[in-house]
Amino acid sequence: MMERVGLLKKRAEQKPADKRDHTVPVAIDGIDAVGKTTLADESALALKDQCERVIRAEPGSEGEVRRRYQARYLPAQQLYLDSCRPRDRGDAITHNDDPANPRLTPRRPPGQHLA
Repeated sequence: MMERVGLLKKRAEQKPADKRDHTVPVAIDGIDAVGKTTLADESALALKDQCERVIRAEPGSEGEVRRRYQARYLPAQQLYLDSCRPRDRGDAITHNDDPANPRLTPRRPPGQHLA
């Protein structure tokens, strides 16, 4: 991580002086779970000494975030459910329909597991 921060700071220092007085938005978009938030936070930190104002911009409106969630997460989740069949293989099912009140349904008597 420190090497990446050093590279980001070095790149920020290469910015033309006349641009340093402007607000710099930092936003990174891409596939899920690859470190976008970490990279954006580190980028903003590296730029803060070089720019008058750095803001962390969130990519897209609420509707856009919802669309991307439905287009990316839900198909990946369905692929997992179809491929691994956790309902058929698991010892219990956790129902997260209501995140504030998850329910656990045992699938087998205690001690009886898949071979």
